[in-house]
Amino acid sequence: MLKTFQQKKASAIPFAYRYLLSVPPDYESEKTKKYWPLLLFLHGAGESHGPIEKVLKHGPPKLVHAYSSSKQDNRSMNDVNMECARLVAENFITCSPQVDRGYGWNSTVLSALLDELEQTYRVDTNKIYVTGISM
Repeated sequence: MLKTFQQKKASAIPFAYRYLLSVPPDYESEKTKKYWPLLLFLHGAGESHGPIEKVLKHGPPKLVHAYSSSKQDNRSMNDVNMECARLVAENFITCSPQVDRGYGWNSTVLSALLDELEQTYRVDTNKIYVTGISM
């Protein structure tokens, strides 16, 4: 079963970002302790501040959420390509931080977040991908 998003806050530095994190369904059951690709999604200006769930509106977090919802109650998301959602949810660790003050992303804070994720999760450091929208 797909693990639902975990809400976290990077602890390495002050002013760290809150973020949603998902791991593939097989992450915990892997006997080989496989290292997984990481997909970091940087939201747009419309998802800054407020409830962390705002980041579920677009991109990889939307896909993982749709996939998880469809597995839990057989719901279909008409505006989501479910094959793409399955691909992301089953094959990537996803991290979706949220800017909660100011505007724009801070590269120092993002670097600290990546370091923390690499130390905490089995991230394949040769397969770290960053994507996002606007801002």
